[in-house]
Amino acid sequence: MAHVARANLLRLIRFPRVDDLLAAGLAIELLFISMNTAGLGSPYGILRLLVLGTAVGAISLAAISGAARRERRALDKVWVLALVYFAWVGTQRAMYAEALNTALTILGVVVVFVAARVSLEDRVAGLRRWVTVVVVALLLPALVGQGFDATARSWFPGLQGRYFGFSNPDALGFVAGLAIVLSIPVLSRWRGRTLFGLSVVLFAITASYTAAIATGLAGIAYFVLSGSRGARVLRWSIPALGAATIAGLIWISTDQGIAALESLRRHVRLSGRTELWAELMSLTSIHDYFWTGLGNRGVSVYTMKIMEVNSAHSTLLQMLLSAGFLTTLFFIVVFAVVAMRALSRIIAEPGRPQRLAFAVVTYMFVTSLVSTEPSAPVCISLIVVLVVSSPGGQSLVEPGPRTPSERDPFGWWRVPRVLGRRLLGSERG
Repeated sequence: MAHVARANLLRLIRFPRVDDLLAAGLAIELLFISMNTAGLGSPYGILRLLVLGTAVGAISLAAISGAARRERRALDKVWVLALVYFAWVGTQRAMYAEALNTALTILGVVVVFVAARVSLEDRVAGLRRWVTVVVVALLLPALVGQGFDATARSWFPGLQGRYFGFSNPDALGFVAGLAIVLSIPVLSRWRGRTLFGLSVVLFAITASYTAAIATGLAGIAYFVLSGSRGARVLRWSIPALGAATIAGLIWISTDQGIAALESLRRHVRLSGRTELWAELMSLTSIHDYFWTGLGNRGVSVYTMKIMEVNSAHSTLLQMLLSAGFLTTLFFIVVFAVVAMRALSRIIAEPGRPQRLAFAVVTYMFVTSLVSTEPSAPVCISLIVVLVVSSPGGQSLVEPGPRTPSERDPFGWWRVPRVLGRRLLGSERG
């Protein structure tokens, strides 16, 4: 009887599923990287550590639960590449005594391990739910009128200025734009529209030009790739884009490249970024950073001197200066391989998850040009999670739609037109 009672009690207790734990950990990590304005020891810093601890706890529990699944599966090439990348970067961060970055890189390894044990549909659905929670959390200071800079730019009349919230507008805009991209495939459902609406509010008050451009390009990538023809064209362009990016990074460290940055600074400001890049490359040209890098702390010494900021405001430039050329090359290769995988699957079987994966990769790569958020291990984890093979050979296409409105992401816009036709008697029944 006692055994039966314990069994019934265990049935009543609903433990979180692996996919929910994984999604929660990833989303809370996004919250953590956007909370970067206070040092350790302050009340805000303690809150930030609690957020990080929650993310670590969720991902660790997901790993423990995932390890109990013993199904056979083939090794995914993207899965292996991501593990090697994290091992390389983690070793390099440890050599520079960057404890937090090393820990986050290890967390990225765990995320990739768990992703191989959770179906793609569950990963994406859980991610949307938890990113919605994160967007609400980031909007909390705005509800009481806090976190606005009245002296900064504003996109709409009546707003108090750029919204800093728990962090800074660029980090918040990055999360908001990513959330908008994640909501695109499910705009016909109330959960998708809820995530989209909240993200647009956060997006508008941050007034981030970088996120605006990246979100627009990601949206175009999603809708252009509704068929396999566009994917075939883009598939051949990915290696060329990667090669051009690598060549540009090699050239920018030369005297001609530095001179080009000086010329760019005179004609374009990009919120002061071009001035930062030109002076940063000029000051660091005396160092032998090309292969080994200077470390994040070494780069921040110069960026603080130039503009009183902690980074180069460009993932590619920051990585080149802090970690060296080989790590930057590895970073670009990971993005290229993930993009190629997503495009290959679009060609084989066009579906919303595959198109979403490429849209997110597009968003991340565009923001990496003028922002440092995409260099975080959670961002690499996210693009890998969206393309790594599902266990047991499960289909990568989400369950088929049951209504006409679900086949069209914007089908709910057609409701007034359909009602009008029926009222006018233009449709039978």
